[in-house]
Amino acid sequence: MLKKTIILSILLSFLLAPFSFSLKNINFTKAATIISSSEISEDTTWILDGSPYIITNDSGGMIIHIFPEAVLTIEPGVVVKLGSDSGFTVEGEMVANGTESNPVIFTSIMDDENGGDSTPNEDGLPQSGDWQAIYISHLEEGWK
Repeated sequence: MLKKTIILSILLSFLLAPFSFSLKNINFTKAATIISSSEISEDTTWILDGSPYIITNDSGGMIIHIFPEAVLTIEPGVVVKLGSDSGFTVEGEMVANGTESNPVIFTSIMDDENGGDSTPNEDGLPQSGDWQAIYISHLEEGWK
């Protein structure tokens, strides 16, 4: 009897696993990359295979801080989804050069159209104010 109970428990764990990794109604099984650190202090590249990138945490929001001398490069086609009170403060560089057919998209975590459904218990309709902003701390002459 104990052996059957253990086997049943293991089977149920595998069957229910896709539904057990959520935080504040965010379906992490749909997200390719969850950003858990709010600091980028060295050159970093977010690649298309890692998309969408989900930026949020337990308390709802997270500001990604790109330090001076650090570069965050975001490849064409990457989708960056931001939760409430989330955004970027750029003191270094953010390079997000998309193309017409493969744009870099910054959007709400509520957006089901871009990057898939990351919030299965919500309506999937992004709203103005769902996330904060991209703050650029300085602009140099010749900035594009």
